[in-house]
Amino acid sequence: MITTADTTTARPKISFEGIVKDYRGFRAVDRVSVAVQAGELVALLGPSGCGKTTTLRMAAGFIEPTEGKIMIDGRDVTRLPPYKRDTGMVFQSYALFPHLTVGGNMLFGLKRRGVAREEAERRVRELAAMLKLDHLLDRLPKQLSGGQQQRVAVGRALVINPAVLLLDEPFSNLDAQLRESTRVELRRIQQELGITALFVTHDQSEAMAIADRVAVMDAGRLAQIDTPERLYARPATRFVANFIGRANLIDAKAAGATGRDGLTVMRGPGELKFALASDTPAEGAVVLRPEAIRIDREPTGAEFNTAEATVKSVSFLGSAAHLALEFAGDVTITAEIRGSEAASYPQGAKVWASWDASALSCVIN
Repeated sequence: MITTADTTTARPKISFEGIVKDYRGFRAVDRVSVAVQAGELVALLGPSGCGKTTTLRMAAGFIEPTEGKIMIDGRDVTRLPPYKRDTGMVFQSYALFPHLTVGGNMLFGLKRRGVAREEAERRVRELAAMLKLDHLLDRLPKQLSGGQQQRVAVGRALVINPAVLLLDEPFSNLDAQLRESTRVELRRIQQELGITALFVTHDQSEAMAIADRVAVMDAGRLAQIDTPERLYARPATRFVANFIGRANLIDAKAAGATGRDGLTVMRGPGELKFALASDTPAEGAVVLRPEAIRIDREPTGAEFNTAEATVKSVSFLGSAAHLALEFAGDVTITAEIRGSEAASYPQGAKVWASWDASALSCVIN
């Protein structure tokens, strides 16, 4: 039977401790520290060249760190070869053996580990059924669709019961609709087995949809690691705010308390005055998501978190529409409204924009 991960221990299943990777003066990964708990799926997210794949390949043992340690189940595996690490790897290209059937591909790792044939075949049948591959065990990879090949690659990695499953952009070769359904299926299986997984992607929607936590990387460094909800609502840096979803960033300075508990005023350009949580820095950029902005024809009467604007342009996107709003002080921000309301706010219209203090956050850099 496929075993499930033990999630009762507080010790990380896998951890990176100050990992560095230098290439002749270029630092691809710069002192990254991440701890992944048993049964957790953590996505390494970032643009091309940020160091996420290098980090994953160091976990797999394909690249040796310049500095730092990698621990799996409390064991230092930093200098161990891949076959001694108890990890399973799903490659971007799937890397299936073309001369082996689906069953043969899935049996391969078990044979290498000396698992008895009867036990190995039983485990393959059990996992194939879970992956909906049981009717394809005698087919060759060339006889499979892209989605089926991807599931075989996942099955081959999972059937050995690895301590950690490593996935390097496994959905990038699939079309958009198949990619979405396949990632849902992978998440279901990962949760059902309680497997610990590290998942590399440059697609923020993919990371946010399936990960327990997302580690955002920027130029080799860990910019922020948090739940998808907190990453979106409380980004730690300008980079994270811009990379996760759409964000308006308005430079502002603290201007005192509002007189209401827990709120501080940040003054932006022109008449923009933001009242937000009191743990905000003295100076930085206020983060305001487009969908948090309300549009009215009349002033709200509030002193903070509202201002008059002119609709500079309208972009109709079907169920939603984006309004570019121009404020005094030469500030333009984007608001998102329902697509059905777009005709009510044509280009050149004078409107009042407002938002709640709870929708705001502030970043320093």
